[in-house]
Amino acid sequence: MYLGYYGLAKEPFNITPDPEFLYFSPSHKEALAAVTYGVAKRRGFIVITGEVGTGKTTILRAYLDRVNRQEVDCAYLFDPNLTFPQLLQILLRELGHDAVERDAAWMIQWLHWSLVQRFRAERNVALIIDEAQNMPVETLEQLRMLSNLETAKEKLLQIVLVGQPELDRKLALDSLRQLKQRIAVRTAIQPLTREESRDYLRHRIEQAGGRLEEAFAPAAMKSIIKCGKGIPRTLNIIAGNALLAGFGSQQRPVPARIIREVVADLEGSRHRPLFKWALGACALLAFASGAFFGLTRLGAPEGVDVPAVSKGIAEKVTVPTVAIRPETPATSPSTPALSWPDHVEVPIEAPAEKLENRAAAEAPPPVEQQAPPSTFDTAVEPPPKIPEQADTLRKTLSTDKAGPRDANHGEPEPRSLLVPKVNSGTSGAAASEAYEPVPVTEGNVLTTRVVKPGDCLTKLIKDVYGTATDDIVEAVRRRNPQVTNPDIIVVGDTLVFPVIDRPDTTQSESVSEK
Repeated sequence: MYLGYYGLAKEPFNITPDPEFLYFSPSHKEALAAVTYGVAKRRGFIVITGEVGTGKTTILRAYLDRVNRQEVDCAYLFDPNLTFPQLLQILLRELGHDAVERDAAWMIQWLHWSLVQRFRAERNVALIIDEAQNMPVETLEQLRMLSNLETAKEKLLQIVLVGQPELDRKLALDSLRQLKQRIAVRTAIQPLTREESRDYLRHRIEQAGGRLEEAFAPAAMKSIIKCGKGIPRTLNIIAGNALLAGFGSQQRPVPARIIREVVADLEGSRHRPLFKWALGACALLAFASGAFFGLTRLGAPEGVDVPAVSKGIAEKVTVPTVAIRPETPATSPSTPALSWPDHVEVPIEAPAEKLENRAAAEAPPPVEQQAPPSTFDTAVEPPPKIPEQADTLRKTLSTDKAGPRDANHGEPEPRSLLVPKVNSGTSGAAASEAYEPVPVTEGNVLTTRVVKPGDCLTKLIKDVYGTATDDIVEAVRRRNPQVTNPDIIVVGDTLVFPVIDRPDTTQSESVSEK
């Protein structure tokens, strides 16, 4: 709204943790270096604390943007109010494993195996927990167990705890003394000094394409720095509202008087009319601009002359000159005024169709309802204690491509699949007549897929066949003897998907298309 008035290309004082606007004070540099060093050197526990609004989350976002994802797998938690099994489930899911309805012992065992595989591939794993002061003490104590997943010389999992000063007080509890002793890297983000606050405001204005001197008067800068108290988020809120109020009262650069009005309004200590009049004027401008834009953007109904309507609205909505400060006499030459232009030039876009048809065409597709995740079931059997057993079984059966061997370990039993006939074109009840039996050989492979992080057998089967019935899952498992458990597939493994062994309209159509 006010960007063009102050010569800005984008809003400089958003309160979101945007790494593009990150200002590196000495403590911010130290915090980013602590995360980078602690994870790269496999130091185990890294702790970063700081007051509310000092930029802790922005530091984490900056690290996630800069880290090499080919070397480090990062799991980022922003809501740590979890039980230990829930934490393990989320961590395994981030690493590409399905851990639904598994108990904590199974998940720890599988996590250890996954970390060892990544260590052998020279990959690191970092668990980054934001707002860690909200994590229950019981979960923090059990989190210490994950630091025991290590080799003789290296930590397999790096845990970064980031939180407010309450995190320091929680770690000082006697029940967490063992966790506190394991912290290898620790730092704190300090509030900005007066000089750093001035540089911070200049940095954000320049990142947005403007100049600090054109946005704020020197006295206004002093007021912002004094009221901001070195907290970046507070500085953003005051400066952003000051630019909005300055635009509403048409004052550039923003004077110190507007800063005082903005701070008083934010604190709720008093209600002065300047800020309210400025917001009202800006809201009126936004409403009128939105009305013109919506009328021309969406297209008008048949028979409506858009330019004439726009001109008529502009004439009727004309706002007389209004004094921003009612207590100031209207005859004062210094009183700023706000008036509506006689005509607004808006590019007209011819409607391609009626409004109701376009609204239906642009409506987003419906979102499929997903079932809520199941609760934990401690009665589920754990996976094989030694994951290498899967590799041994895979090597033993690697040459068995045609089908399962009989009980006497003889030659594979012959099997036949029903493959759609060429140019059959039939479907529905007559689909069975469009199939012919073909022996199971290497040539009956429908497709192959390489398992990627996040894949599961059911998902891959649905991608290939369009559905995942028990018969199809069993057929795929028989064709891939290395899959001993449908819930566990190895990343990097190649799965073979055979031609379906029963008449199926969906499969027939997909095979015919291919």
